[in-house]
Amino acid sequence: MNNTSSFLSCLPILLLVLIFFYSAFCFAEDKAHSLSVQLDRSDDSIQIPLDYEDFPLESETVEVTYSFQYNELTVLSVSLLKGSDDGNGAIDIEKELSGFSGTASYLKNNWSWDLGFSVNKDKSELSATLPTRVLDSNLGSSDFDADYNEEYRSTDFFVGGSYDYLWQDFIFTPSLRLGHQTSELDSFLEGTKLTSSGSFDTKEESKGGYIVPTLSVAYLWTVSDRVLWLPSFSLFWSETMWGDVVSHSFFRFSRNEVATKSETKSTESIKSGSGLVSTSLMLVFDEFYTDLSFSQAMDTEPNSKSASLLLGLNF
Repeated sequence: MNNTSSFLSCLPILLLVLIFFYSAFCFAEDKAHSLSVQLDRSDDSIQIPLDYEDFPLESETVEVTYSFQYNELTVLSVSLLKGSDDGNGAIDIEKELSGFSGTASYLKNNWSWDLGFSVNKDKSELSATLPTRVLDSNLGSSDFDADYNEEYRSTDFFVGGSYDYLWQDFIFTPSLRLGHQTSELDSFLEGTKLTSSGSFDTKEESKGGYIVPTLSVAYLWTVSDRVLWLPSFSLFWSETMWGDVVSHSFFRFSRNEVATKSETKSTESIKSGSGLVSTSLMLVFDEFYTDLSFSQAMDTEPNSKSASLLLGLNF
């Protein structure tokens, strides 16, 4: 039953991908195509409700991107992402990551204008040992076994623009992106120990707008007519302009057949900002290209790091 539901939920995405690929080969037979695969490994974390401790994770994802030149000024691209997270041995976790995105780019002289969307989904199942004070401060310092399930879904729509300024062998690229994101987070924590048991059910819904200014600097190092090196450095910053988070939680705890229940609802404004520093080295050899990049998050807790390797082909 679960496999059938998962397959049916993926049908709209699969249908959209098939339509996109069919359009690409029917209307862009003599145009430029590009196909790439990116492998990414990054730091991640998960926080269980009622517990202030973050459990560190290592996320591994694979993203496949296909793009083609629809006409002299327009480039269309689509990508699929799949991945998973591994725990650090202290917890037993199964986490699946998936995503789908599409972008239409309009190129004119040194300008580029983008319009796109992305859909992402994270699903986690976790087992860990937690102190009982998480459920009730009167239970002392003993531990209990807990099971935690979480599902996160988000949808983004964005528009952006960039400009390439050439100076000698350098390329300076300032860019700006405006976007709107809606997301949902469903989580359920359940734990038992002897005559005590408890559960915590949470649902959060958020929507808001954000702005992302970026500055990239690249150096063109031409080795020959067939080989080109392109080292680069980039600074990103994402700032929430407006938005709200609506949270609804239900807590139940029982001990010696005596149960207590509580329910809370709240609405908070979203106020957040975070940055990213990235360095990369790209190699172009005839129709093939590869890129190795490293990034470090700024003004976030924890300060995550990531490394990625991209392999691509132009045809």
